[in-house]
Amino acid sequence: MAKTSVDIPQLKFNKMSTAKYEELKLAGQLNDNEFYITPDDSTLPEVNESTNDFVLSNNGTDLNWVQETEYTKNRIDSKLDDNIRTNCITKIPQDIHLELNDGTLTLKAGSKVYIPNGVGVFDEYIFSSDLIRTKESSLYDIPMVILLYRQDINFIDFFPLSRVYSGNTEPDTSTYDIWFDTLNNKIKTNLDTVWTETNTSLPFAIGTVSSTSGFVSIDQVFNGFGYIGSTIFALPGVEGLIPNGRNTDGSLNNIKFTTSNVVTRSDMGNDKNLSFALNIEGYFNYGNYNINGDNYLISGYGSNLKEFVCGTYQTDSTGRIINLNYKNVFQLIDKNNGLTFPQYDKTETITFTSNQSYVIPYDCELFFCQSTNSDGGNIKLRYGDAQGPIIFYCGSSTFMSVSSDRIYLKKGTRVYCENFNGTSWFATNITPLG
Repeated sequence: MAKTSVDIPQLKFNKMSTAKYEELKLAGQLNDNEFYITPDDSTLPEVNESTNDFVLSNNGTDLNWVQETEYTKNRIDSKLDDNIRTNCITKIPQDIHLELNDGTLTLKAGSKVYIPNGVGVFDEYIFSSDLIRTKESSLYDIPMVILLYRQDINFIDFFPLSRVYSGNTEPDTSTYDIWFDTLNNKIKTNLDTVWTETNTSLPFAIGTVSSTSGFVSIDQVFNGFGYIGSTIFALPGVEGLIPNGRNTDGSLNNIKFTTSNVVTRSDMGNDKNLSFALNIEGYFNYGNYNINGDNYLISGYGSNLKEFVCGTYQTDSTGRIINLNYKNVFQLIDKNNGLTFPQYDKTETITFTSNQSYVIPYDCELFFCQSTNSDGGNIKLRYGDAQGPIIFYCGSSTFMSVSSDRIYLKKGTRVYCENFNGTSWFATNITPLG
């Protein structure tokens, strides 16, 4: 005769030390249908009305109550499956910590810089205490100066971008310039008309100085990526996902990549406005990139490229880098208010509206392939709000700009369209991931 019902025993939880638990176990005195909690050197949090809608978590040592939404988000962020994201940066080391107060610039203790010191050698230097450059009345008015550390005199130095050089041949300049000698991997200055080796770091930031106010702003911090003259660099610890086709179930396949040393490249071209990528072999490439439906990165110089796009850069007529924008780390963003996309069940073309927020209604893939005219038109999409990290950007005030990318977003993600105009050919497509 088949059972039609079963008795469900009442469960009981017992808190005790591990030693007591082992004693009862050895004596055969453990009871069925009872759970035993042994948080040695820890306290079991109290259960009361204030812990309603909380869940019990632990940090490896102590048990504690956390809000369910916070717990869920942290678990999702840490366990985000790599088969729903690709061609992205997953980690950028935060080595530089700066503080600006009333014209005085402070490089905080714990910051880390890299000093070129011979072929293939970059010395790592970590600051044991704050390094301060105070406001000086003799400073010129200079927007966009490159900031470096002079280890030989323990000093924060700076040079206008127009007086910063790099390459394997000595620049023909006057005085008060700086040159990254890429042949010998040394940074040199010509403050007295002769190029002299100095124990100078790779730049750690871009800033603005004033003859009356000292340091006015910190315009860009070089965490993970930076540039000096015509040379772009990536620092150790940058992590990313290289597109590598699809798995048998159709999900995305990736190769995880981490920079283990300083990566540089100096021949980035003249009058360029392109994307740059890190190759699995540990060097930079650049061009206009696209990802095909099979999840392979392609460009004008090849297909099935084993690299991931890190950002965009711009050079002047001499090849000097004048702008560098690298991607933010891929992350999930909390749900918030905003317009919701239509409920598509297949790939569709969508159009964003400038200065508008959107909530993603389902796990989806956004595919961008855009060209902007040289009239300043662009498309810029951000996570969260108007101050959020940039998801995708294509635009230039002086160049024809072409860019493409494939972005994967979770249901409930909020995005903000800062601008959507002046674009030509190709489109933005959305594909639900069911």
